[in-house]
Amino acid sequence: MNFWERNQFLIAMLIILGIGVYAFQHKSLPLIIGTLVLAVVVIGFKVYLNIKATRNKGE
Repeated sequence: MNFWERNQFLIAMLIILGIGVYAFQHKSLPLIIGTLVLAVVVIGFKVYLNIKATRNKGE
């Protein structure tokens, strides 16, 4: 497993953080809302994958 595979979630969150900082600097409400929605989707997907991995480990 290489660096990118191990740190996909961290890299995605850093990119979202960068977009969020840009949105706040330019006071763009649609971009701010879109960034928040994207962050929730990424975090939700990460939680889903963790739950799926935990269930498969027990079987």
